[in-house]
Amino acid sequence: MDHLIALDACASPKLERAKLEYEWEQFISGNNTSPSIRPLIYDSWKRCLEQNVNPFQSKTFIRLSKEQIEEYLSTNLLYRILKPL
Repeated sequence: MDHLIALDACASPKLERAKLEYEWEQFISGNNTSPSIRPLIYDSWKRCLEQNVNPFQSKTFIRLSKEQIEEYLSTNLLYRILKPL
């Protein structure tokens, strides 16, 4: 399996989801010593853990001042390219 492709063409999405959920449970409980998931996913989980991202929190609370938002909107190239009509 290519490490950048989420699923092989013949993979069962249902089984792959169950495998991913199992690996997630193992990771959260600290029992995941040798995961059988793509390194891309596992590395993302590790980065979140290192940055104290709460995996059980469904929304992030980011508080930006009006000035910070205006600066982002005026300097972010991607926003300017995709700017809503």
